[in-house]
Amino acid sequence: WQVEVAADNTVLLVLERDPIGDGETALVAVNLGDGRFVYRRPLGGDVRHFALSPAFGVIALSDVSEGRVVLADPATLTPKATFETTGSPMDLTFVDGGSTLVVANELPAGGGELEIWKIKADNKRGLFRKKQWQVALSGSPVRLAVSPDLRHVVAGTAEGRLEIVDVEIRMVVQSV
Repeated sequence: WQVEVAADNTVLLVLERDPIGDGETALVAVNLGDGRFVYRRPLGGDVRHFALSPAFGVIALSDVSEGRVVLADPATLTPKATFETTGSPMDLTFVDGGSTLVVANELPAGGGELEIWKIKADNKRGLFRKKQWQVALSGSPVRLAVSPDLRHVVAGTAEGRLEIVDVEIRMVVQSV
């Protein structure tokens, strides 16, 4: 499971999935003000993690089986944009106030990388990747965590390493 409290502590979002990926994956929303169940929506594909962007009001879903990230309306899960990734998107997080998305990919040939996407929105194109960069990792990423200042992300790898990446300069600054 993944849990996120959103909308000024008024909504609880829960990604329900079997740890090994068997069965249905769903997103559940609960109104924290009155404890009311809002919805439970099944998700197609193999969605492992999600992230919220306050800047664009979207939820990003990492679909490992399709090798893509879907940006959707969090209330309806209607897709607003879909972006292919260079590998299997194992985890993702927004930084920079929600306008930059960091995606941790497991690469087909082994190893991993972070894709960093500067997302923009306009009336004609909707949401699109304005800029994108890759940062190589020493192993296959399993999870991401973001620092409180939103400047660094830490990628935990299957090989037992933590790779600290400075998102602004787009490089690994420490590996432990």
